[in-house]
Amino acid sequence: MWLYPGIPEAPSPVICAQATPPATSSTPIVNTHRDCMPLCAARCRVEPHRKICRRLCMKCCSRCKCVPPGEYGANMDKCGKCYTDMEYHGHKCP
Repeated sequence: MWLYPGIPEAPSPVICAQATPPATSSTPIVNTHRDCMPLCAARCRVEPHRKICRRLCMKCCSRCKCVPPGEYGANMDKCGKCYTDMEYHGHKCP
C-alpha cells in the first residue's frame, strides 16, 4: 500500500527473539571470598606494600563483590560507588 504517490512504504522492522546484549562490564564476577584471591593478587602485584594492599582488596571485594581490572588505583569506577567510597580502617580500596 502506498501512503504517498512515488514513495514506497517502509518495510516492517525485524525483531529478534533471542538477542544477546553486549557485555558492558569487563569486571569478573565475584560470588565467593575465594573468587577475590586471584583478582586481588593480580591487582596488588606491582604495589610495594603487597600484603596491606591484598588485605584491603580482599575486604573491599568481599563487601562490594567486585575487583576492578588493572593495577592498583586504576579503573576504580568500574566497580561502582561501593568500591570507590568504601574505607577500611581509614584506607580506601586499592
